[in-house]
Amino acid sequence: MSGANEKKGVLAKTGRAARFVVGSPSVAVGATSIRDGYSLLRTLWGIVRRKPEAEDGFRVDDSGRIDIVATAEVYDVSPAAVEIYLQNQQARTYQRAWAAALIGACLLAAWIIVGLSGLWRSQTLVTAIEMMPFWFALGLYILQNGWMNWQFRQRRKAGMLAYIREADTLFPRRS
Repeated sequence: MSGANEKKGVLAKTGRAARFVVGSPSVAVGATSIRDGYSLLRTLWGIVRRKPEAEDGFRVDDSGRIDIVATAEVYDVSPAAVEIYLQNQQARTYQRAWAAALIGACLLAAWIIVGLSGLWRSQTLVTAIEMMPFWFALGLYILQNGWMNWQFRQRRKAGMLAYIREADTLFPRRS
């Protein structure tokens, strides 16, 4: 009887050791990383779909345009100072969007070179899939800065869908 218990003990210890080293089959194929990436994408999509709020402090009129005079009165500054602030914010969003696009282009080129120069195994494919949330987040960051740039250029508050429908280009412009 002690031999059977001893075999169960050895098998149980071996199984525990194997689970400790490998984890579960879902860990071996990276399912938890993919699931985490999916939840990140869902969160980012929820942020994009949110209606614009007036947390930035600009006063808007009934048509959604930024009321420069009312905003200046609230903050006790001249309308010219508000205009300068809007121009500075427009320049910042322009710079952020293009800097992120350049960084993304460099990283994408490096990602493609590494992908083409190596052997494609299952782990390489999983690693490539795990990069997708990063590319999606970077694209959303660029899109958000383009949207803010468009709002500062148009001097109006509008949602993301209005930006996509009405903007002449999705890339930010200086003026």
